[in-house]
Amino acid sequence: MRVSWRTEWPLWLLLGAQFLLAAVTWPVAPEQIPTHWGMDGKVDGFGNRLEGLFLLPLVALGLYLALLIVPRIDPRREAYPLFAGSYTVLRFAILAVMTAMYGLVHLAIRGYEVEMNRVVPLSIGALFLVIGSQMGRLRPNWFVGVRTPWTLSSQVSWERTNRLAGRLMAGAGLMMIVAGWLGSSLLMVATVAGTVAGAVWLTVYSYRIWQEDPDRAGAA
Repeated sequence: MRVSWRTEWPLWLLLGAQFLLAAVTWPVAPEQIPTHWGMDGKVDGFGNRLEGLFLLPLVALGLYLALLIVPRIDPRREAYPLFAGSYTVLRFAILAVMTAMYGLVHLAIRGYEVEMNRVVPLSIGALFLVIGSQMGRLRPNWFVGVRTPWTLSSQVSWERTNRLAGRLMAGAGLMMIVAGWLGSSLLMVATVAGTVAGAVWLTVYSYRIWQEDPDRAGAA
């Protein structure tokens, strides 16, 4: 998959915004910076200025670079041009949410009240909606999408399993948004539990579809 500045500049802008915000805030930042919030939305973890200001931007940069490398090392690298647009959307959505979370940290540094127990589920829910909208467009590869032994050895299993995964992720995203809107930690826990159960079902589902596929690849 070829990468050009036309697809990358929005991602560079997000990364640059994080590092610029860190540099601008450094001289006025307190020694202890909030780095973690509990389910009740209260701060329960602090870090020093280096950790609080630069850890998330560095993680975002590392993730960006990793996602650039993935198409080059995937044994099925020829599939990536077939869903290049979706891959770019996913990368942008992930970095956008990370940048939004980083912005919330800076609001907290400046003394603003941030209801993390509401904002985080809303943000993650929106991310799930975006990911869910792209799952059905993915093509078989070893890094992105629902990858089981059966989806990787059956085109039918891959397509049907990832379409179902997209619908399940969209549903989970909507539930997270509702949980954030209501500030309901119970609904959030139920959504997480449902997501885990959905992942288990997708594994079983991919096997069942593989069994029905006459063109599936069997054991070597």
